[in-house]
Amino acid sequence: MRFTKQLAVAAIALAAACTHQVRPVPHLLADSGDRLPLRAKYYLAPTERARVHSDTYFALGKAHTWNIEIGEALATSFPQMLQTVFTSVAAASGPDDVQDADVLLVPAISKFDVTGGDFTSTIEIRVRLAGSVPQAAIEEAFLGTPNEGKAGTAWWGGVFGGEGALRQSAEFAFDDVMPKIRARLKDVLARQSPRT
Repeated sequence: MRFTKQLAVAAIALAAACTHQVRPVPHLLADSGDRLPLRAKYYLAPTERARVHSDTYFALGKAHTWNIEIGEALATSFPQMLQTVFTSVAAASGPDDVQDADVLLVPAISKFDVTGGDFTSTIEIRVRLAGSVPQAAIEEAFLGTPNEGKAGTAWWGGVFGGEGALRQSAEFAFDDVMPKIRARLKDVLARQSPRT
């Protein structure tokens, strides 16, 4: 009888523990003036595209694991950002594929974190730039640290509001970092691009 009771309690505990998928969809960047007359390629490694940040948060219940699909968010937001910088953008077949391109960009998420208190996401994306454009090779880290978190939604919504709070928090981080990458690319490459 005692074993049956313990088994029932364990089954209830396991049923209460859940894993939740969070799919951020960063906002599209608006065009920011003239595009550079360069052909760009980007390479996103399969491991980066599949990257997931998993964590638990006290406000959302410690038995719940939240998987934030940051790789897929990078896979959609990075190429879209590049389309606001260059006249031509295409996916590369590998990390050294510069065929029919002036520049090759390789992004990678080096850090991602969501603070459990105010539900503010922070992201760091490293970008390697290579290609045939003279003296334009860089490898830099860009930090997305939005001022806005989703603490209210998370704390008041609990598990039910958790997905929305975490999704929006990650979107804010991507929305903060992409314009910084764009500005740096334009700064570096505007001086190097051929005049039309």
